[in-house]
Amino acid sequence: MKTEIIKAEEENLLEIMFIYKLNAEDLISKGFTHWNSAYPSYTKVRNNVLNGQVYLLRKERTTVGVITLNEEQDSTYNNLTWKGSSNALVVHRIAVVPYFQKRGYGTQLLEFAEEFAKKNKFQSIRLDTYTKNQTTSDFFSNRGYTKVGEIGHSQDLLLYTCYEKILA
Repeated sequence: MKTEIIKAEEENLLEIMFIYKLNAEDLISKGFTHWNSAYPSYTKVRNNVLNGQVYLLRKERTTVGVITLNEEQDSTYNNLTWKGSSNALVVHRIAVVPYFQKRGYGTQLLEFAEEFAKKNKFQSIRLDTYTKNQTTSDFFSNRGYTKVGEIGHSQDLLLYTCYEKILA
């Protein structure tokens, strides 16, 4: 089935938040609490959408995934030694509706981020994931992302593993 990735509009906010809610519930059912009723916040997501930083993966007319791309990184990223320059694209809140997971949609979103980064002259991509979530850690490692280190986000007291991919 054909898919497309489009820039999110303000009218897409409810479906984006619904996808995040579904993912939060799925993660909580697996024992992870880093996504919950407070995160991701509506205000932050809305600001990202209004700034043109959120993209939707659509299969036919159904949104199956979402990704946020910008240059904003948590201040704790400064505590790590990155291999690439500071000219990095940062991936935030990559999410696929649980029903559609394990079908290649997460890979499509990540490949979109890589193409976006290359087209916009970024030298690397940075991202992080909850350290205890081995599934997402393996997902990024298997796609050529290198572990840089761990941080404690300023938003909570949990540990997150940071990854980087240098672009050719």
